[in-house]
Amino acid sequence: MRKRAAATVVALVLVCLAPGCARDVHSSYPAYAPGNPVGSVTVRLTQEARGVSVTINGVLVAEGKHTKKITVKGVPAGPAEVMVAAGGGANSRLEKRYDVDVQPYADTAVVVAAPEMSTSHAIFMGLYNLGYFIFAGTIYAAIL
Repeated sequence: MRKRAAATVVALVLVCLAPGCARDVHSSYPAYAPGNPVGSVTVRLTQEARGVSVTINGVLVAEGKHTKKITVKGVPAGPAEVMVAAGGGANSRLEKRYDVDVQPYADTAVVVAAPEMSTSHAIFMGLYNLGYFIFAGTIYAAIL
């Protein structure tokens, strides 16, 4: 009985944490004249971030995503302006502009340093996690 209760608690914790995971974002550039060469652009952040928005040549291709990687297919080959905004709230805000050359039928990578956690939020999260583990330990001890 106690093993089953412990397994249930572990499963519940995993289910609660799953929605907070970052996911890769796949997008398509809006319709472009057929027959013209196109490529793809992959924006890769050094770590996952919330509120990631990306524009290519002024066209919004991703907005407010929680991700580490955004891939946009069907981008016209040639010079392109890629703008990336991310963070805010508990993290510092990131706004970067990149001029890239999109190669036809190839992937162009843009690597972006993700916004870092603010000091006050880091202290809060440390105390929060400490309280969480004390609570979880108390519940686990009560089950046993």
